[in-house]
Amino acid sequence: MLDCSIALDYNLASAGVYTDLGLAEHNAKTARNKAAVKSLARACVRAIKNVTFFAESDAVCAVPPSPEKEWDLPTEIVELVSERIGKPNVSAAVRFTLKKKSVKAISLEDKWGALRAGKLKIERTIINGKKIILIDDKYQSGTTAQFIAAKLYDAGAMEVNGLFCIKTWRNTDNR
Repeated sequence: MLDCSIALDYNLASAGVYTDLGLAEHNAKTARNKAAVKSLARACVRAIKNVTFFAESDAVCAVPPSPEKEWDLPTEIVELVSERIGKPNVSAAVRFTLKKKSVKAISLEDKWGALRAGKLKIERTIINGKKIILIDDKYQSGTTAQFIAAKLYDAGAMEVNGLFCIKTWRNTDNR
């Protein structure tokens, strides 16, 4: 469902190999390191300014967290990106209303059902007709991003482009 998607860097975390941006993602997520969050946001801003289909977007949106999460890296990144590029952050209009089971360790066929069980709610009036950049810190199987994109289209989005800080490289992402 994504019109286009780009991962800015990669991780081979299972082998202990991190790129600079991969290490920033790791530090931001595990230690809530503010400098690392800013580094990820700067990388996203550069991509948005330099890639036409991102530059022509209307709004940015974080892949929504499960509602019980007290801190969420994509949300933090999108807040900074929105401020720096002057495009609205529509993340509050896209949210799971029930606890969303992690899809990281379940089979590909079970991922969509787990996401559906989180009862995603989207405020159509905010999304309708918009070109949206969907931002997440990590792209693993792509299932979550595709699920959110499908729902954004159902809510009237004109275009959804994915921007991911890191692509993980594991043999088990799409099992």
